[in-house]
Amino acid sequence: MSRFESWPFTTSRYLLNKIQGLYYSGQYLFETPLHLACSQANIRSIEDILALKPNTIMQNQMLYTPLNLLLNRPPQNEAILRKLLDAGANPNIADAYEYSPLHTLALQPETDKTRIFARLLVEYKANVNSFNNFKETPLHIAIDEGNEGLVDILLESGASINFPDMSGRTQMEISLAKRFHHPRVFETMSNYLILRYYCGFPVNLSHLKEVLNSETCRTFNERCEEEIQQLESTLAGDSTVNYYDILVSSTHSVARFLFNTNILGSLQEFDKGESVFGSLLMKKFNEALERFHGLQIGIVAVRKIFPFLPDICIDKLVEYLDIDDFFNLHECSSFRSQIL
Repeated sequence: MSRFESWPFTTSRYLLNKIQGLYYSGQYLFETPLHLACSQANIRSIEDILALKPNTIMQNQMLYTPLNLLLNRPPQNEAILRKLLDAGANPNIADAYEYSPLHTLALQPETDKTRIFARLLVEYKANVNSFNNFKETPLHIAIDEGNEGLVDILLESGASINFPDMSGRTQMEISLAKRFHHPRVFETMSNYLILRYYCGFPVNLSHLKEVLNSETCRTFNERCEEEIQQLESTLAGDSTVNYYDILVSSTHSVARFLFNTNILGSLQEFDKGESVFGSLLMKKFNEALERFHGLQIGIVAVRKIFPFLPDICIDKLVEYLDIDDFFNLHECSSFRSQIL
């Protein structure tokens, strides 16, 4: 018989235990009704119990909190997760194996709900660099499982790519080893590594060389060359083209191509990219910045290129993309915080 077939009895037992200071014993010792409701992802039960303002961080025999148990199930209702977090659930309490809620979520098959749940946990200050018993961070697991959306979110939220697990493998090394199994994840990790190098952060140079020599990177560069030629033809033949649309749609591929082809140069040599970018396209790029008040287009465009970049990278990118000629970043912090 389901533990929720008799809901009034369960509620009564909860109230009795609340008064007596006892805990309801379910599958594990020290489980509360909230543990049971979350383990079954019973939305109605969770809502009814939360209305009674229960202890949301209590751990059962296996050190599972109700939040840990909820995330052991396939993600369903983000509103319930938010209510649980609003009620005081701690997204950084780990279970007996030191799996945090983010670790647990990284093991789930990737869906839109998985990404929504991950963003909610990060919003409520989940630690993206926490370790489990195997010295794995959530990013280790997400890469190993090929969870592309979660990899993006974790990188965006400041996850490191250089922490070794118990076997000595860093996140980047796992991605390199699984590049043929999870090519989209490898492309994301490669772009992040390249940008960290370009923005002056220390990186493993052997990893960088392996990335740049990979088939994924070479294929991407060839694809971008074709796209750049098509864009130049479009700009040359259509005087009514919306440069805003061109900028937003093309910046992603064009900028990444520039980073890849100029990776061995310094930031000061970025201007050499004009020969690759094409003088006409570079001219229209700057026209678009002027026409749409550089600030908005500059930051929004850069954010669209790589949404996981930390703010310091954004500052350096807008600097060598000549966007800072149009605005003063220090005077625009309020607007900047809204769009970032």
